[in-house]
Amino acid sequence: MRKIVLYARVSTVQQEKEQTIQAQLVKIKEVYKDEKIIKRYLDEGFSGAYLSRPSLNQLREDAKTGLFNTVVLYAFDRLSRNVGHQLILREEFKKYGVQIEILGKKLEDTPQGEFNDTVLAAAAQLERALISQRAMDGKWARAKAGKLIGCKPPFGYIYVKKSEDKEAHFKINLEEARVIKKIFKVFSEENSINKTTNVVNKIGLRIRDRRTKELKLFYQTTIAKILRNESYIGNWYYGKRYACEAKYHYKKDRKQGLTGRRFRPKSEWCLIKIPAIIDKLFFNKVQKMVNKRREDYLKPTIHFYLCQGLVRCVHCGRKYAARALSVKKRLRSPNYPTVYFCSQKYRSNGKNPNQATCHSRTMSGRKVDSHVWEYISSLIQDTEKVKKAIRALKEKRDKEQPFNQEVYNTLIDEKSEIKTKKQRLLDLYVDSSVPQKDLDNKMAKLNDQEGYLDSQIEQAERELRKIKNLTVVEAEIEQLCLQYKNKISNITPELKKFVIRKWVKEINILDNGDIAIRTRLPELKKATEVEEVAKKSIIEPQLIPNFRPQPMNTQS
Repeated sequence: MRKIVLYARVSTVQQEKEQTIQAQLVKIKEVYKDEKIIKRYLDEGFSGAYLSRPSLNQLREDAKTGLFNTVVLYAFDRLSRNVGHQLILREEFKKYGVQIEILGKKLEDTPQGEFNDTVLAAAAQLERALISQRAMDGKWARAKAGKLIGCKPPFGYIYVKKSEDKEAHFKINLEEARVIKKIFKVFSEENSINKTTNVVNKIGLRIRDRRTKELKLFYQTTIAKILRNESYIGNWYYGKRYACEAKYHYKKDRKQGLTGRRFRPKSEWCLIKIPAIIDKLFFNKVQKMVNKRREDYLKPTIHFYLCQGLVRCVHCGRKYAARALSVKKRLRSPNYPTVYFCSQKYRSNGKNPNQATCHSRTMSGRKVDSHVWEYISSLIQDTEKVKKAIRALKEKRDKEQPFNQEVYNTLIDEKSEIKTKKQRLLDLYVDSSVPQKDLDNKMAKLNDQEGYLDSQIEQAERELRKIKNLTVVEAEIEQLCLQYKNKISNITPELKKFVIRKWVKEINILDNGDIAIRTRLPELKKATEVEEVAKKSIIEPQLIPNFRPQPMNTQS
């Protein structure tokens, strides 16, 4: 007795809306009108390129239990458009005694029949690949021409569909743009994503959920994505990610539930200019603040590391990691319970697996921590040492002043020339001498050049800053050292770590065993933070272990 089931599939949601799958069902029912179909398996909106599909998975499971012995299809490519997958399914159904029929015609179980079916499957796979390639080529051509393709707009924009007289484009959503500007402003003042999130939610700003359309609170991850989104300076990218088969999970809330997404290299992204919400200079300033906070972020650790996040490799430039040795090693070497080591030393970089390991020096955590604290505590207690470093820095800047000023003037002249070129382009566009497409491409190049010059000018300005009133600076140093000096005589580990991070900019472990410490002066207006940290800590005397120090180089 024949127990018949049918399987049907369409690739896209658009085909589902057009009821293409219903056409398959109608044709199958016409052929099998005199026979009973006990079950239907329908995959609506799933690509035939992937073998893992909900209804197909259920079909394969039911075949194992003997629920049916015949599966009917509208066409063999509905089962799969991949030759290898078709062969796997055919062998699997044959194993469980299931016959495949296509609109009443059985697949021939002969070498000639299998060959013919394989040729047809290869033709279907080629057809799918050509259709996909032509579609992608068309999308990339439109994107490279600066035209938007149907997509979801970022928060702050509205997608306006293509009309007869105008291409599709993004329009600024004024209400959401106001929220974005407020987020950037609050972060520039608070310099903390956590504090920014609290302030934004407290003043009543909300983000609308794209699916439910309900207003909801901002989360820290949402704030972080907004702060890093280049769309708000007019740079929207097409082709950032590509579809792939999900490796670990289904996205069950979507029709295309079996596909995942992976990022392409940024060099392959296609830039499309859109209206800007945030000024580019202000955006770059915020990016520096975000990156600085990311570098300064300390991951909670089981063991205490005084110089966590401050040691940097002199070879590859990566930050050193720290770890505690095993119990056996600690028993053998009690003076080396923890070590600092380059994160590239024992494993290759995840982003570039072919990169060679780093052969930088590893050093005992106790030795590094004691060295650094001994030097910083002596620096705080010896005001004259700090003043001497400031005087040397002033002499160096005074000596390099003419050269730095010349570099600064040259950069300003180059920026002025770029502004002149941009104005000429706009004049030509007004006179209808330059097409919109050429104007956008040339303007984008000039904007990139201008952005690079802005960063160079900012660096030159830092070099030009002189210590004009040395007497005032020395008085501030006296006050600064006094505030810290009152706390370091009887100090907790937490407060010690706080002081180190305020006074030390970077630590380098040299190949010969020397430790180079680059110091900095904390801001005087923020020096009172040491009082707050001291109140939160329980004051306990800390003993610095005895050791034979290595030679030490210090740089201010």
